[in-house]
Amino acid sequence: MKFRRLKDQRRGQLMASALGLFAARGFSTVAIADITRAAGLSVGAFYLYFPNKEELLRQLVAEAGLAL
Repeated sequence: MKFRRLKDQRRGQLMASALGLFAARGFSTVAIADITRAAGLSVGAFYLYFPNKEELLRQLVAEAGLAL
């Protein structure tokens, strides 16, 4: 259980950081390293949760759709 919570927390950190950066600077100018730096995680950690930046964006859009 504790591991699952930590995993969800890290994924959430990456998504929140990405959302803020995409809103401020635009998708194409944000690098994965920017997202991980803002989230306080390693680039390697990013790839545990998302295969690429485009998939992260798809998941952000999907979650935004669910929130509506």
